[in-house]
Amino acid sequence: MVGAKDISTPLSISHSLQLQDDTALTDCSQFRRIIGSLQYLSFTCPDICFVVNKLSQFMHKPSQNHWTATKHLPRYLKRPFSMAFKSQKLVLLLLILSLMLTGLET
Repeated sequence: MVGAKDISTPLSISHSLQLQDDTALTDCSQFRRIIGSLQYLSFTCPDICFVVNKLSQFMHKPSQNHWTATKHLPRYLKRPFSMAFKSQKLVLLLLILSLMLTGLET
């Protein structure tokens, strides 16, 4: 996530998220952990509330498309600090989230 480019939208409009998806995710626990962390972050970043709520609807059976959309969010939060963050706690949460995603870029 360190070398990833930042983006201007929290969710890609080119991918539609559906419940019935043929690309099953092998490690559902990592998806659930990331979504749980993002739920805490959404309390102080209201611009990601919709996306986190949408992704949390797929926690029981996430797919590869849902995982791709989840990895999209830290890239959105990587924007310059003056735009995305208002406190040091948020920076710490983003750092933890980035560390959790490190090495899982498939």
